[in-house]
Amino acid sequence: MTGSTGFLQIDQIILILRTYSRLPGAGRNEGNKLTGW
Repeated sequence: MTGSTGFLQIDQIILILRTYSRLPGAGRNEGNKLTGW
């Protein structure tokens, strides 16, 4: 089931992009908390 993985990756990328757009400085921290990287 590669579809699920692809969707997950897209979701994470979108989340990171949105977070970076909002807080370019603390984007990493927010992304880490939301995506769990």
